[in-house]
This record gives sequence, structure tokens and C-alpha cells, in this order.
Amino acid sequence: MIKRWVVIYPVGRTSAVTGGHKYEDNLWETISSCDVVELHRDALFARRTLASKLLSPLKCIRKAWSLRGFDGVFLNSSTFFYLLPLSFLLKLVGKRVLIVHHHFIYLEFSGLKRALYRLEEWLFLKSASRIVSPSPYIEMELKRRGFGNVMLWPIPFERIKSEQNPKPTEGNLVYVGTIEPRKGLKYLFEALAVLCGKGVRFRLQIIGKTVDASYEDELKSYARTRNLPVEFLGFVAKETKHEVLCRGDIFVFPSLLEGFGMVLAEAQCYGLPIVCFDNSAMPFTVRHGENGLLCGNGDVLQLAENIRTILQDRALRARMSRRALKDSESLCSQADFRKKVINDISRL
Repeated sequence: MIKRWVVIYPVGRTSAVTGGHKYEDNLWETISSCDVVELHRDALFARRTLASKLLSPLKCIRKAWSLRGFDGVFLNSSTFFYLLPLSFLLKLVGKRVLIVHHHFIYLEFSGLKRALYRLEEWLFLKSASRIVSPSPYIEMELKRRGFGNVMLWPIPFERIKSEQNPKPTEGNLVYVGTIEPRKGLKYLFEALAVLCGKGVRFRLQIIGKTVDASYEDELKSYARTRNLPVEFLGFVAKETKHEVLCRGDIFVFPSLLEGFGMVLAEAQCYGLPIVCFDNSAMPFTVRHGENGLLCGNGDVLQLAENIRTILQDRALRARMSRRALKDSESLCSQADFRKKVINDISRL
């Protein structure tokens, strides 16, 4: 018997900007391609505003009624702000609710807002029949917080044949990710200023969509005043990103919070040593001294020193590159991902 499921996603997103977006787009495509599930998509309001919050219960009641013909519903935990009423209504009427959880959003805030978001996020996850985790780190954190209904659907990665990659020239640093304060780029720029002061030669290329325009302006101003060799490439085509990563020597990722960090695994597929902070999910991918170097959260001087160490030690860089490529072989493949997802969802 074919089961009817529906994905509720925010209005307004037309492309995959983040790693989470790419994961979910691939997940929906994978589920749609199987013969045991009929998957539908349904958009709902997306603005995280007070008006959306106030109108949320009414819209959620209407939405719950419209979903009465479905066996189950997929939600994203980042929508807890306005879909909390919907998740509980669906649970009350006996619908299966699967919530995809990438990371704990409340950790990005402080004070009263952090406390409020923490409660709402917890209630939202409690309404789930099952919680889908894309990473072992998030799976561990969910279970540590008392959620036992977690399914790990690990992020799949494309295998890159390293022998096809052109030999990189020394000094190329690469960052891939959105441009926003959470990604910690200001710490990276401060570290680069330290390197410039020590006469270390490098070039940084930044790939990713701008989420916070004022933050990007601050970074560009900082780079100009200190003559930092930084190039903002923006959101680029897959082929362009491939070329940049092929030319890279080090992947730098100063993010302050990640549920997984898909770009870290992508960098490993290209044999790039990684320099990043030792927070959240980063140590699950980067092993200090083996496939990259870690440093304390926000430690600019150590961040600079780690970059300098790998850049100036060719033998170390080569050894870490080989280890990164070796580690990439154990990443989940698309075939394994498809098998896992279809097997689990057919049992629900």
C-alpha cells in the first residue's frame, strides 16, 4: 500500500543556499523516487515575525484540516516559531510527524529570547513521532536531551576522484558557507591580518550567499583597510566551486555553531586539510593533527598559527591531505542514503 506524505516547507526559498537546504532537497527527491511513498509538497508562511506568530494558530488549524488525507507530515525544526501549533494539532489527530533537525537554533541567541526559543524548540521536537538527524553529532545531542525517537539519515556525499584534481599552488585558502555572524568570518579576517603582519603569503577565496549584507560590508571594509588578499565570489555554480576547491591548499571554516558542517566533508573529498574551531560538530569531522587543526572558539592567534603551520609545512600538508581523502571514503554514499531512508520510511 502506497503511503501519502507531505512536506511543509517555508514560502520564499527557491534555491539550496545552505547545506541543510541541499540535504533536504536531496531527501525529498530520494523519497519521491521510491515506490512505497507518494510525496507532496505544501508551502506555508515563512516570515519569523510577530504578525506571523499571532496568525500562526489560525493558519495552522486550516492547514491541519487540509492535511487530513495524508498519512504523515515532514516538518523542519527551524520552523518551530510558527508551526508549533500545527505539529501538536497533527499529533492530536494521530498523524505521523517527522521533524528534520539540523541544529538547535536557540543556541544562536541570548537572554530571554534564548530561553523562549529553547522552550518552543523543545516543545516542537516533543511533538514529533520521529526526529530525523542528518549527523551523528545532532543524534548524540538529541539523545542527551532526552529524545529517544531519533533516526539517523546521514548526509550523503559525492565521491571526488583526487587524481583528476589539478595540483594546487601554495597559499590558496578556501571558505565555503553563508556570510553571516554565526559563521565567524570576522575571526578569520583578524587571523589573516596577523598573518599579513608576519609576512605570510596567501589568498582567501570566499564562496557563499550573503545572508547579512551589513556584516559582509564590515568584512570588506576590514579587508580593504588592511590590504588583505580576499576575494568574495558570492553564490557560484557547482563547476566554479569545484575549480576553486581543486586549487585550494587549506579549507578554513571559523564557524561558531554547526550541526554537521557539510562543507567540511566536501573539503575532505578534495583532500583539503581543515582549520576550524573546536566547537559543536567540528571535532566529529576534523581530528586535530590528522586531517586538520583545531583551536579554541574565537582564538584568533591560534587560528592564525594553525593556518601558517599548514601553509609552511609542505610535508604536513601532504600528510593531512592524504588522511582527508582516506576519511572521505567512509562518508555515506547516495546509494547507502537512499537504501536507509526508503527502508526506514516504509516501516513507519
